[in-house]
Amino acid sequence: MDGGEPLVGRGCRPAWACLMVGLILCYVIVYSLTIGKLTSTLATFLFPEAHTVGTLVGIVTDTRCDRHHVISEATPSGVCARSCVRLGRKYALLAGKDLHVFSDQRTPERFAGQNVRIAGALDMATKTLEIESIMLVS
Repeated sequence: MDGGEPLVGRGCRPAWACLMVGLILCYVIVYSLTIGKLTSTLATFLFPEAHTVGTLVGIVTDTRCDRHHVISEATPSGVCARSCVRLGRKYALLAGKDLHVFSDQRTPERFAGQNVRIAGALDMATKTLEIESIMLVS
């Protein structure tokens, strides 16, 4: 080696970068566990079984139509959602821009097309929502 060779060509820089990323990840994991925030974005990625328990407000819809029910403008969105579910889609909660599929597909049927408040657990990895309670919101 004549001293003029860049270290990149020998692979030293990628190993150094991997070491730094590893150290940062370890620090963030330890920090998250220490303060009890397993629902942070990184912890959710590293521990996909983590659930967020709380309340969500949104519209009961289906995984096909989302917020754009396409049967016709005269058809209520609840009728459209039920039709899509009969064709193999799943009921879901549209909360803002997020679509969360219900783990229980029977309970949300009677609320199709309506605004609801749901208390339950959200699996952050699969975006699946487990219902503890559901009620209409005016």
